[in-house]
Amino acid sequence: MLTIINREREAGGSHGLQAQSGRTECWLEGWIVLPEGLREAYLACGGYCELEIRDGALAGIVPDRDSPAPWLERAREKEAEEEALRLRLSATDYQALKCCEAALLGGEPPYDPKELAARRQDLRDQINRVRAERDEARRRAERPAGEARE
Repeated sequence: MLTIINREREAGGSHGLQAQSGRTECWLEGWIVLPEGLREAYLACGGYCELEIRDGALAGIVPDRDSPAPWLERAREKEAEEEALRLRLSATDYQALKCCEAALLGGEPPYDPKELAARRQDLRDQINRVRAERDEARRRAERPAGEARE
């Protein structure tokens, strides 16, 4: 499989990437072959980089100082963390329903309602914190090129 990279930045500020099997040379004008040895460097910066071209070949990749790639990765990590917390919260739904059912029927709840409510609120608070961190990471990743991402 041959991978090529756009010599020019796309609208979002990164260099586009395409790959096709069975190719032995670049098939698009304005694009250049991405050597296998530079693939990891490209992936690490998410395409937000300067291309070093020597003698018509891509010789190096220099990540942008203010690349959004780290913020995009942080946003993905926070999304995964949020999903794990939401699963933990939903795992307590049955217990909450059993407590409500017992209260409606005038019986004793099978779980301590106060402890269960506190545990569920703690999980909701954690979810809200993680969402805020995810949203902040997304906001920083979406800053226009040239504007500091901190």
